[in-house]
Order: sequence, then C-alpha cells, then structure tokens
Amino acid sequence: MTWQVKLDAGHKEIGENLRKLGWPHLDVARHRGLGFDFFTKHKDGYPILLEMKRPGPPSARKLTESEKFMQRLFPEFYRVAQSWDEVLEAIGLTAP
Repeated sequence: MTWQVKLDAGHKEIGENLRKLGWPHLDVARHRGLGFDFFTKHKDGYPILLEMKRPGPPSARKLTESEKFMQRLFPEFYRVAQSWDEVLEAIGLTAP
C-alpha cells in the first residue's frame, strides 16, 4: 500500500532554505497524521511544530483534524506559516 501525501506549496523551498541556514529541523510531512510538517526549534531553544499552508483564502489554510489536535495539545509551540518570511518569524529570526 502506498501513502500519498500532498505537500503544500513552498514546502520543498522551506526545507531547502532551512538547510541553507544550517537550521536544525526534521521534515516530517510524509509521516501522515502527525499534524505538522517540520519539527524545528526557536532561536531561544524551545521546540517548534511548524505547519506549512498554501497562500490564499482562509479555506486554503484550514487545518486538518490532526493539525487541530496538535495545535490544541501544544498551543505554545505550534506555528502555521505560508511563506519563508513567516517561517523566519516563527523560529524567532525576524520580528513579528
């Protein structure tokens, strides 16, 4: 049985940019049901569960059940980003 996982727009670019920065991260998007795409850290050292969403209307950014679950379970560590700038903000490398 093959599991198809639909990656959001920009996912590959975000992973490449994190590698170029030398920023520690795990790309876990292919593991279905985890509820986030990247496990990384904030510049202050605490973990970040980073979910990538496609830019567009709110319907395009709607969270799945597993994403909602992780957001409820770890609200202080869960971040949703649509762009590289939002990723940098989520990991604390730029000001909000």
